[in-house]
Amino acid sequence: MIAFNARIASLHEGMNLIKSVSKELWDRLGDVICIMAFGSFIRGRMGFEDVDLFVLTKERHEMESLLIVGSCVVEVHLMSLKELDEIKDEKILYGVWRDGLLICGDPTPIYHKLEAFLKKYGWKVNNLRIERAWLGLKDAKRKLEECKRAKTDVERSYHLSTACEHAFHSVVTAVEELLIKNKYPIPGDRGERFRLLEDLSKKNNDIAELKLKERLGSLFTDLHVRGYYRSALSLEEAEKCVEKVESYVKDVERLLSN
Repeated sequence: MIAFNARIASLHEGMNLIKSVSKELWDRLGDVICIMAFGSFIRGRMGFEDVDLFVLTKERHEMESLLIVGSCVVEVHLMSLKELDEIKDEKILYGVWRDGLLICGDPTPIYHKLEAFLKKYGWKVNNLRIERAWLGLKDAKRKLEECKRAKTDVERSYHLSTACEHAFHSVVTAVEELLIKNKYPIPGDRGERFRLLEDLSKKNNDIAELKLKERLGSLFTDLHVRGYYRSALSLEEAEKCVEKVESYVKDVERLLSN
């Protein structure tokens, strides 16, 4: 759990803290497969009380689940591959998938386990990453509606930046699935993501014609830089960007179905 004063903590500040803690855990544990943040903070709720980190490791580790970071408390949900394989109640995996943002690593083992869980309950999902991209886009639209109803500039800025980040992560998730299906690794950072997508564009005319790399760059600038980091995007501009994200995910979905 990370306890913030919602009046002074922005999404950006919260994410910076999460990334800092994640790096410490990555270095400390030594065999981390992936780290995902989830909970009410990631969903973008103002007045949130906590943020959770789900950490998947190769081997089992003993450590305190609560970490004190300054005035914040971080709750770490630590799970080994063996524990993931043996888990009986997959609700936490659904929560991590539905609301979580990947901080680092490769969440593929979580997706594989979740697929088995969903099949058991008869929920047919053709592609979990693409479905997650659509859910993220839905969250972005919801935050834009909250932005319209906000009564203060602080609330408007918070909801708008959250909407921008959810929309951008939908694009990132779709790109990752496209790369995976074409035998590329999950990119370790944004630079590698652009390089791999450029390489794939050179090998695939359909992807090149859709200008996915160029469109990713444009959305990165508008949503991630201007919207999330600088809070310099207007509501109207954000709505247009969300429409572009929707078109982007549709294009990737079509490519994957070919």
